[in-house]
Amino acid sequence: MMINRYLIVIDDIWNEYSWKEINHALMNGKAESRVITTTRNHAVANMADDVYRLKPLSHLHSKELLNRRLFDGKDNVPSDVPEVSEKILSKCGGIPLAIIEMASFLYMKPRVHWSKVYDNVGYESDVGGNADVWKATREVLSSSYYDMPDFLRACLWHLHIFPEDCLIKKETLIWKWAAEGLIDEEPGKGLSELGELCFQELINRNLVMSVEDDSHCGKVIGCRVHYLVLDMICSLSTQENFVTVLDGSKQQPPVASKTRRLAVQKRVAKQGDPLTNIRPENLRSFNTMGCHFSTDLSLSSFERLRVVAIEECTFNEGGSYNLKYLGRLLQLRYLGLYNTRIDELPQDIGDLRFLQTLDLRGTRVKELPGRVARLRQLKCLRADEGTAVPDWMGNLTSLEELLLGEVSKSVNFVNELSKLTELRKLEIRTEKLDKNQSKALVQSMRNLEKIQVLRLTMRYWWPSLGELNWGDFDPPRQLRELHLMSIASSQLPAWINAYRVPVLSHLYVNVMAVKDQDLENLGRLPELISLELLTPSNISPTIKGDRAFPKLRCFHTSTSFSFSEGTMRSLELFHFKVDISALKDANVNFHEGFVASTMKNLPSLQKVEAEISFTGDIKAIHEALKRAVDEHPNSPSLHVKTNQVATAQKRLL
Repeated sequence: MMINRYLIVIDDIWNEYSWKEINHALMNGKAESRVITTTRNHAVANMADDVYRLKPLSHLHSKELLNRRLFDGKDNVPSDVPEVSEKILSKCGGIPLAIIEMASFLYMKPRVHWSKVYDNVGYESDVGGNADVWKATREVLSSSYYDMPDFLRACLWHLHIFPEDCLIKKETLIWKWAAEGLIDEEPGKGLSELGELCFQELINRNLVMSVEDDSHCGKVIGCRVHYLVLDMICSLSTQENFVTVLDGSKQQPPVASKTRRLAVQKRVAKQGDPLTNIRPENLRSFNTMGCHFSTDLSLSSFERLRVVAIEECTFNEGGSYNLKYLGRLLQLRYLGLYNTRIDELPQDIGDLRFLQTLDLRGTRVKELPGRVARLRQLKCLRADEGTAVPDWMGNLTSLEELLLGEVSKSVNFVNELSKLTELRKLEIRTEKLDKNQSKALVQSMRNLEKIQVLRLTMRYWWPSLGELNWGDFDPPRQLRELHLMSIASSQLPAWINAYRVPVLSHLYVNVMAVKDQDLENLGRLPELISLELLTPSNISPTIKGDRAFPKLRCFHTSTSFSFSEGTMRSLELFHFKVDISALKDANVNFHEGFVASTMKNLPSLQKVEAEISFTGDIKAIHEALKRAVDEHPNSPSLHVKTNQVATAQKRLL
């Protein structure tokens, strides 16, 4: 560091001591290096050489942000917007979070009631220091908070169990809400669906920030909480004795005996059992993530526990955690053991008749005890390839979500699957399927009338194995995601069209031939956001049709496509593969003009990823791609990967 020039960015320094420790490690060389820090603490900022204080938005920019959130832009602002909106805006003090939160609040209110909103937000901001910023934002957040129904407030308090800046995974969160009794069941709707609605409501109110999957545009996998919102949540949750956090990195008084929900964070082995001093009759929920324990936890004494989440934890210097006496926790609804070493489940797990969620991913559990078949209220089961699939899976008739590893070793699984009629989400992997198994699998899927997410992965596929014979398969109209990975079809299944699957938003499909009608059918899917279309590498189709693929944001393909004007107008990410030799064999000339035509008709393009397979010089192709993105109005980023492949391999999908 004394010799090399560097730029380091350190985000969110909390106190002066932390900055002193960091600053001590930074050597003051002569290379004119720079360190940029951010902090909420003015004292920390003043310790730096130069301080830039963020200024609030101007009134004009504040108004633009409000109109964009409320009306999708200033051009769409209706003429009857009440004048009181200007006064409401002044109460936000130019603070973006306050403006966004206020927009969400106003959106749910009739305009004639906006004056009442103004009266209820009691602070008109004259923003100065940090205290003013917090006060102005807190007023707006409080207005939105007290407008929420009680059950949604409880869902918000529950976020206190997660560390700051943590990615809160949706799939985990909604099942913990269900186990805590925060979601009321409704006839005809699954708990997972109701949990999704609560999660989306918090996003709509801008109380949490949605996080999308990097590889699947538009697929929300979780959320993060803004630090100002989290501060409010922690304050309210503590007042209500809703969650108690035991942070191993801080000096804290002993946990109170009346604790109802305990979240253990950053705990190390020498700190002992965190459950000491807690009265067993009070504790309802125990959550710990990324901690190290030198002794087993005394969980079996807490017989009223509804949630036990021991995730990414280690015990006794890497040893297995013993779940003995688990069967005593008769009220248990959620057992999450993600990435924690567990060698086996006890037989008395079958006594947990209220258990709803069992997450065994990343454990070393090799098989499910036979008594798991008695868990008739189990709604979510997650395991990976290390856990054998039992032949009695059909007994778990309440399952709404099922994620399994290798299923082909189970003789009866494809038949047992037909009994799981409450499934909303199914993700399974298999090494291979013969023709009889493929037929039985499709037949079983006919019974899954409530399925919304379907992911089937085959590790090995050869044409001799045949393909899934969909026949007259009639998919549920609520199907949102379909992933058929490494399962090739001779053509696109006929039922993938706008009439049969009108809400399909994510599609992964592998086909041996692509017809114009197939592309037309895909282009008419009104909600399609992400598409991965794997085809032979020696074709180069053109996507046609004005306003085709209206919402598509991500397109991954194994060959090169060109686009007519008016198609894929929302596309942001284009990932494609180019096999020059295969295209030449098919008399397709991949020249510079072809590259440009691939890009120029995509007005929203932000990122291009290309994989080039070639047995010779690829420099010219790389340069053509570079010129194409440089000439695009958006100047999208370009990532190129080159693969020198053998001729015998080049046509493998």
